[in-house]
Amino acid sequence: MVFQKTTFSRLFTVALSGQGLTTSTSFGFESDGKRFFDVTIHGRPRIEQGMTVIALLDKPGGWEGRGLLGWVDCSDGSIACDSVSRFFGIFFVCVFFSIMFPIRAYDVIGTPENANLVALFVSATFGGFALRFLYLYVKALLVKNALLDVRSIQPKGSDSSY
Repeated sequence: MVFQKTTFSRLFTVALSGQGLTTSTSFGFESDGKRFFDVTIHGRPRIEQGMTVIALLDKPGGWEGRGLLGWVDCSDGSIACDSVSRFFGIFFVCVFFSIMFPIRAYDVIGTPENANLVALFVSATFGGFALRFLYLYVKALLVKNALLDVRSIQPKGSDSSY
């Protein structure tokens, strides 16, 4: 992961997508003569022409697709990144169902020979989802902490280089 300071000298179409827990914003921009399309950021942050951000990218120059992990707005210090609490909440729900379904399987399914197999399958499925969302929670937590560290270094309202 790398940090890159960028000014959006020209913005292209900004499109909001998703509702509830899965909101994201897709846009395109031009900076230093280079154009980037299909840039996606989680949530619905403020995006304006001329704004300067310190972006956290998966790889150098990797703006397109899901390469943008988050940013710090240099003008007001606001942070745009994925929600840590959302991933932890989904992880918790998956763990809950992974544990509770085998307990309630006999009431739901009825016959004991089928109940064990179905309970094992459902529990393993929710366990797999829980591991995936635990990974996403840890990644989102690391991204947010990195952005908070950069914000503490970069003073509010400052467009100076770091």
